[in-house]
Amino acid sequence: MRTLGSVALATTFLLVTSAPWADAVCSHRQCPEQAMIDDLRAKVAAECDCAGATKGRDYLRCAKGIAKAAAKAGTVPKSCAAAARKCEAKTTCGRVGAAVCCQISRRGALRARVTKNPVRCRGTVCEANPRAADACREDATCAPPPRTDPGTGPWDPVPADRVAQECGLDPALLSAADAALGHPYAVVRYGKLCHEYYPEGTGPASVDHVFSATKTLGALVTGIAAYETRDLPRTGRQTGPLSDEDRVDHWLDAFTFNPDAHVAHVLAMVAHNPDLSYGAKEHVYDAAGNVQINRLSDVMRTAIAQDPARLGADLEEFTQRFLFEPLGMTYSTWSAGRPDKIFGFSWNTTIREMARVGLLMVNGGIWNGQRLLAEDWIYRMTHPAFEDANTGYGYLTWLAANANYNFGGIIPGTLLAPLDPCAPAAVYAHFPHGLSAAPDCNYVEPYGCDQDFDVGVWYANGAGGHLIVGHPGLDLVLVAKDLGAITHPVQLFNPIRPALVALDARFAGDEAAFCAAYGASTYAPDLR
Repeated sequence: MRTLGSVALATTFLLVTSAPWADAVCSHRQCPEQAMIDDLRAKVAAECDCAGATKGRDYLRCAKGIAKAAAKAGTVPKSCAAAARKCEAKTTCGRVGAAVCCQISRRGALRARVTKNPVRCRGTVCEANPRAADACREDATCAPPPRTDPGTGPWDPVPADRVAQECGLDPALLSAADAALGHPYAVVRYGKLCHEYYPEGTGPASVDHVFSATKTLGALVTGIAAYETRDLPRTGRQTGPLSDEDRVDHWLDAFTFNPDAHVAHVLAMVAHNPDLSYGAKEHVYDAAGNVQINRLSDVMRTAIAQDPARLGADLEEFTQRFLFEPLGMTYSTWSAGRPDKIFGFSWNTTIREMARVGLLMVNGGIWNGQRLLAEDWIYRMTHPAFEDANTGYGYLTWLAANANYNFGGIIPGTLLAPLDPCAPAAVYAHFPHGLSAAPDCNYVEPYGCDQDFDVGVWYANGAGGHLIVGHPGLDLVLVAKDLGAITHPVQLFNPIRPALVALDARFAGDEAAFCAAYGASTYAPDLR
């Protein structure tokens, strides 16, 4: 199995000050975690104004200051800060007319450099990404634009005459999708609000109850609680960091489901099973949350009570402080602001704030240059938690799957939703994993477990047609409301897809060929 990420991490780290060419990756063998470099560079991107820099040294001074401050504060080791600083030194920020040149050397290695004169580049000139460490794919073609988000401020929609250039979407075909869908929806690509549609009587400020889409929101908040408690000492029951591998009875004194259940079993809706061993579980959808998932509110309340001054007095204050406020979610309410939360439903929100939640997930847990939750938590949310129970469900989040899943959890082992051949299935990168003892992805012929790119589609799905759909391989988030009583992402992607495929660099309007490659996880043009 291979991914662009695994190829990149295997490459030698970027030496931007000692050679005119550099390998297109930013890592360091002495940095204990790649995420430390990535997170520090995200902070630089958020706080240093690349687009507004008039001189290259102004941007570099800002980047260097952030890296040095992080190392001095001890938030990252000096080796990680040094690697990030060196990568940020090789940039077009503040250098008018400069661009990154991507080229394959005579020995077959990828090399990237910033050139003042792009016409002299003997490879591919990549202008969308200002950093040599990020601008090139392994084949010397241009990588996607850098990740971005609106921060705490309002969305700034891309002007219609810029949608093709900035989003890779055909604006005329998006307009055709408006008529086909007829309900509120939005398209976010490369972190930008590329298109939205509101029928008469609705608009960006329209707030609605999105029912079971709340479940994915709840899984995110649980992941944020795990991240924010990660350094707390464990000295006995009801202490220490919150983990999905914790037994529930570490946090709760009493509950009605399997006494041996772990938090992961609750998040995957299998904790009710009397036998949690491999092959004995079935996934039954906990629609209202009363069977098991609402108890996650009590688990988190106990965890954050260890440090109320920092984490908040209750789950409402925690959610406001660590999710709604950082994402600028000023319209959203969860369980009407009550201190304890209903995980099965009760999120009232707008299309644009649903899009913020989806973008946080596609961007791997980073928002406005700050990490809000661990990237591996989002990975577990968006991949099957227990393949023997349901291949189409992660942590309170639905997944694209090819076999052995039951949409809605109504009849285990049956397929009650349209299979989308143009949506790559979510398949774990290795087996077994976590608490799952699955030896493979549990698919049946003609489907298999192999994938070139780990880019499975995931989605939050609320009754009445409230959807948040993530396409990591396309850097794409689709959001909709009121699509119908029972909905599936295929109903949203089908009318929007022509606008994307029309401008796709490889398939240029050939939807059949695009879907054959993308749906089989062999094509992922925007994988980070």
